[in-house]
Amino acid sequence: MHSYKIRLAEDKDKLMVLKWRNHPDVRAVMLTDHLISTAEHSAWWDKTMQMEERQLLIFERNDTPVGIITIYAWNQVKASAWWGFYLDNATLEQSEKTAIWLQLEQEVIKYSDEKLHVFELYCESLKSNQLAWKLHEKLGFKECELPNSATQTDKNVIYMKYEHSHNKPDVRPELYLFASHNTDFLTDTLIKESGKYPQFPYKVQKTEFGRYQLDLLDTDKISLNNSSSCYVFIERIEDFFSDIYTLPIEDALLETEHRVMAYLAFIEQIVKRGNKVFVADFSIQKGFPYSLEEQQGDSRLNRLVSDWNRTLYDLKNTNTVEVLPYAQLLKNVGQSFANKYWYMARLPFSLTCLERYAQMIIGSIFANQSLSARALVLDLDNTLWKGVIGDDGIEGVSLGGDYPGNIYKELQSLFLALKQRGILLTICSKNTESIAMQAIKEHPEMRLREGDFVSWRINWRAKSQNIHELAEELNLGLSSLCFIDDNPIEREEVRRNAPGVFVPELPEDPSEWYQFISRLPELTLANISESDKRRAELYKKRVGIQKAQISFADRIEFLKNLEMTIRIESLDVKNFERTFQLFNKTNQFNTTTIRYNKEQLNLWKDSPDVMVLHIKSKDKYSSEYEGVAAIVVHKERTQWVIDNFVMSCRVMGRDIEHTLLSSLLNKAQESGVGKVLGRYIPTPKNMPVSNLFEQNGFTKVADDWCFEFDSQTQLPESEIMKLKWVN
Repeated sequence: MHSYKIRLAEDKDKLMVLKWRNHPDVRAVMLTDHLISTAEHSAWWDKTMQMEERQLLIFERNDTPVGIITIYAWNQVKASAWWGFYLDNATLEQSEKTAIWLQLEQEVIKYSDEKLHVFELYCESLKSNQLAWKLHEKLGFKECELPNSATQTDKNVIYMKYEHSHNKPDVRPELYLFASHNTDFLTDTLIKESGKYPQFPYKVQKTEFGRYQLDLLDTDKISLNNSSSCYVFIERIEDFFSDIYTLPIEDALLETEHRVMAYLAFIEQIVKRGNKVFVADFSIQKGFPYSLEEQQGDSRLNRLVSDWNRTLYDLKNTNTVEVLPYAQLLKNVGQSFANKYWYMARLPFSLTCLERYAQMIIGSIFANQSLSARALVLDLDNTLWKGVIGDDGIEGVSLGGDYPGNIYKELQSLFLALKQRGILLTICSKNTESIAMQAIKEHPEMRLREGDFVSWRINWRAKSQNIHELAEELNLGLSSLCFIDDNPIEREEVRRNAPGVFVPELPEDPSEWYQFISRLPELTLANISESDKRRAELYKKRVGIQKAQISFADRIEFLKNLEMTIRIESLDVKNFERTFQLFNKTNQFNTTTIRYNKEQLNLWKDSPDVMVLHIKSKDKYSSEYEGVAAIVVHKERTQWVIDNFVMSCRVMGRDIEHTLLSSLLNKAQESGVGKVLGRYIPTPKNMPVSNLFEQNGFTKVADDWCFEFDSQTQLPESEIMKLKWVN
């Protein structure tokens, strides 16, 4: 029985390794195949031994060296490394080389995980060296595209990598909680709860409580003071006035107000750095011996708290900060204070409150960054009703009336309420479609009817496959969908095969589902506009248009048949809210993903140097114009710059973007400018616009796309839609 191990190379190994390197069998499969001199080898060896990103390792069998392993391009931040090796071909028998090779490679995989902590381990082989890449494949390496860190060569090379998924580096910006009370427990809870969501955009970090003002002014704390970090300020009124329950006299209240205003002023200064900042609003947490008159809301303290919150919400209204609804959280949780934890660890929150607080923070961030679910994918049997419709029939399922049917009717009411707030409803069920749809249409206790669903997939295929189809039909990413299903096996199947979909793990008891679903962070909405309320209707029209397209053999004829009309308006009071929403909610068709605040848009509204355009569309399926796109153009003396171009995914695929760009170029040419620049900043979500400017005649110049005019430039009018500029 042989024993194998890896050790770090030492200078005594130098000449032995040179002999191995120069063996004909080794040089035949290496990228560098010439005979290596002692001086060349020595220079390489000495340099390599001093490099932090490289390691030379000796592989031993029974304490005898039999091979060398080179680790190179080791990047600890990206958690990646390359490796190569060769054996002692002169000493080893041919019959034993493959077995030793397999042992060596297994040890390298283990070493890269446990010692180097890499996520991606790369290797390269000549394509002609079939044995090498077949053995790599056998041990779990997979062929990959040319990595950025690959060595340049003109030889025919296959690149492969092995992934240690648990070592994947977390490169997200950092999030910090700031307060004068102990935030460690809430931070731990937030780490746990946010860990359920791959979509959560921040890495939660601990910071010492009670000293955030010093830390935020300490330039040596580089990570904490990074402009990409997110700050969550969660001071309580009690943190400013520790004697509030025993000494609420006028002087003390005025001193508290001074501290609150100083706190908000400090936050305003921090916001100027460009960080995303969330602030909890103000509320008294513990019970207080109010008189009956004071309980009616007329106490001096309550009036002051209302004033402080108005000041805070004024900051929100100017897009200075985002507000966490802490006061509402306290009402919902009930017993939020933890007396024993407070006295022992300066922790003011009960365990239940900690969990709910963490979920509220996650939901607020999702809503603020347009990461919340935009559509629910609902199962039917034992989710919208109790029972199996195919076996039990309409009369046999339980819905409405007494327990347990009343659970499911109330659940349907919840889903209906979410639909009325702009969340789309779809169905994904393993059933016979005609039987399931009959129940939806005819069961007397159904709150949700056929018209409430924008689309459905009712069949016997894998639910993940159906969800992919629904996402494509609605032109939504998987991360915009939330899947609700009573069956844990179906939930796991979707998690595995439709990664990115929100799949909440429902409680075992259906009677708990209503409260559980209503608190899901992924269903948090920032606000509800008139456009949100009409979203289901608009998406149903989109689905109808897609189905109508099937009857047209020619795409252009189909688009003409839509009878589209486009209105281009300047930003004004009437279209302001929709324009703001488009810039701050659109992720896919968004050329730069710049999020403009209301103050910035208001400044531009009357500026002669900036043109903010609001675009509305109407077709034969629409009863009125709907705001679908927005563009910001900076007008300079010799050129115009398209700072951002966003468009609702509901109208993608109708060539509206090409018509808009063509019309905008015409306007620019009429204004006498020599060129128009278009900006594109790639993100994981805005790939649909990666070729937008190239497809419309722009040429890449440095970091921008450029369209230059000359006397011959002729821009055609659209044949498939009417367009009108409205002053």
